Amino acid sequence: VFLDLGSGNGQVPLFINVSISTFPVISTEDLNFIANFELLLRWEDVRLTYQNLHTITNLNKIEDDDIENMWKPSVDFANAVEPKTSEVDKKTTMLINKEHAPRPSSPRRSIEADVFEGDWATLIMRKEYFTQFVCDFTLYTYPFDQQSCQMVFRLRGVTEKYMYFVKDYNAVTYQGSEALTEFIVQNFSSEVYRKHEEGPYSKF
Repeated sequence: VFLDLGSGNGQVPLFINVSISTFPVISTEDLNFIANFELLLRWEDVRLTYQNLHTITNLNKIEDDDIENMWKPSVDFANAVEPKTSEVDKKTTMLINKEHAPRPSSPRRSIEADVFEGDWATLIMRKEYFTQFVCDFTLYTYPFDQQSCQMVFRLRGVTEKYMYFVKDYNAVTYQGSEALTEFIVQNFSSEVYRKHEEGPYSKF
């Protein structure tokens, strides 16, 4: 059950994690690659309270009707070949992760329930994507070359004054085979770009 308690204030961290399963296509001719990945976003919303949360996060699934009425962050895939933004649809999973004990019980409450404040739990939104990204390959020394490609994510509609990216756990992981047809996948890294470097919107 969600209860809107009013306006929040201050900066809110948006934890981001990208788990890549495969690179189905890497095209040096077209200067792009396709990534099959799960994007996981995690944040707090102090305007909400929750009731009767389970310790096992997967049991705290948010129903579709509630998802429609909630605020969710929107993320652009900034270097996608075609304009692409994170989506909330039937394939999106939203969960609540309990991170604090419930509010002490009180005889004044009309409903007997464990109540959790908005900053005592985090909201999790995750979805799998199949997206084509731009990559500027440098092929002067092919096939003895090394290439560096990026997947760039940028917060949409909310400036860094209010919300900013933070790496969640390992931030980027790769589950697929290292040896592909033309390349060997190696050396993953991630970086959060700050406002003064890249404009008013947080980037990852």
